[in-house]
Amino acid sequence: MKKCTIIKGFLLLGGFCLLWSAGAGELCAGQNFPSHVSVFGKSSPESVARPQKVSAAKEADIRQLLKELHSKEAEAQAMRDVATAMRPVLLQVLPPGKYRQRLVELFFEKMHARATPEAVINMEIPLYAQYLSDAEIKGLIKFYNTPVGQNWVRVRPKLHAAVLGRTKAQGRAMWRETIREVLEENPELAREFKSALRAARARER
Repeated sequence: MKKCTIIKGFLLLGGFCLLWSAGAGELCAGQNFPSHVSVFGKSSPESVARPQKVSAAKEADIRQLLKELHSKEAEAQAMRDVATAMRPVLLQVLPPGKYRQRLVELFFEKMHARATPEAVINMEIPLYAQYLSDAEIKGLIKFYNTPVGQNWVRVRPKLHAAVLGRTKAQGRAMWRETIREVLEENPELAREFKSALRAARARER
């Protein structure tokens, strides 16, 4: 039972840090968070690089490619998924109070109004232009107009969801097994971790 509690604590810690590194810290950047909060992650050089100028013809081809990929629908679903995942994280991070639920609701309302699928596509266009040549973009458009390409567009979301579900399930099993082995092989480390976890919970009360 005690070992199970330790493993659950470790899983919660890992999941919390992963969610923050995925974007919660960026959403709240500039706020006066406690000094110990240090899992915001860093922007990559590519993410801050100035977008290159894209010709009108190439932009039109990229928009056509994204249309063939049903990107607007995919972006809308992705934003809904992110909101679902991030909502409990923000509620947990913000100081307790009656205001918290209302603040998070208004935050996501504004985010949905600002980060529209069209806005995301406008951001993606320079990246497609950077990594794909005109000929490659036209070749992809041609491919996605074939029966194989159209079928790939249809099954890709289902395949992605299936892979993600399998990965999550196997990942949780790997976490549990790996943590169990590390704790069993390092009793002193297990005692220290258990003590730290108990102290953290006491501070939260």
